[in-house]
Amino acid sequence: MVPIKIAIVSDVAPPYIGGGEVITLNLAKRIAKNHEVVWITSRLPGTKPYEFVDGVEIRRFWIPFSKHYLRTRVTFSLISLPHIIGNDYDVVQFNSFVAAVGGSLYPFRNKIAFVWELFLDLWKNIGKNAIEKTLYPYVERIIAHGFEYYAALSNYSKMCLTKLGVNENRVKVVYPAIDNSLFEPSEPIFKKKKYTIGWCGRMGKLSWAKNLPCLLEAFKIIKKELKDVELLLAGPGWETFKEEVKHHNLKIGDDVRYIGLLKRE
Repeated sequence: MVPIKIAIVSDVAPPYIGGGEVITLNLAKRIAKNHEVVWITSRLPGTKPYEFVDGVEIRRFWIPFSKHYLRTRVTFSLISLPHIIGNDYDVVQFNSFVAAVGGSLYPFRNKIAFVWELFLDLWKNIGKNAIEKTLYPYVERIIAHGFEYYAALSNYSKMCLTKLGVNENRVKVVYPAIDNSLFEPSEPIFKKKKYTIGWCGRMGKLSWAKNLPCLLEAFKIIKKELKDVELLLAGPGWETFKEEVKHHNLKIGDDVRYIGLLKRE
């Protein structure tokens, strides 16, 4: 195997940790065993401009942060992309939404968009304002026509890309690269059931994006096959979904247990 130089572009990276950053870091650590991996990101307060984390080189660029999510990411794209153009990367992988748009407009070779989720026509219902409702569907279509290859986080993401006109042969499903040791409890957790299914809320919240009603329906199907099974939920926002659990005729404390928000330490 001939080592190649790979750039991963996203506006945030460790020590800022969300679901996407955990997946990206574990994927990068595995790739770095055989290739050179450079993670290009923004510099958060208290972080170093340059360091190695588990074999992955992280380069951070200072940008003026704004309370406006879109403005911050656009600024990151404008500042980081000239660096990418000036370096001879064999593969450039774009993770974040706006960075991927910028990447689709630049003449890199072997560009990859790492697609976690697409909302397509749902934006008209979930957009927080007129800009999101009208601009974001257009942005997704730009991403779908600006890359040679796509890494999709699920078969659903792949299906969304094909709906936007991407040839399915250009899409590879890459399931989450998760280090299971991250989820080993520091203290023994009393288990009342033989089988436990764990679920964590998106961005630290039990939100609609994870489709809890669908999860509860799937759990009921599993429960028919495995009688001695429970569903373990983690993340703030339990009050919002308590009624949803009851609506599915599941018993809180028996079928479904809630452990709240866990500290990352």
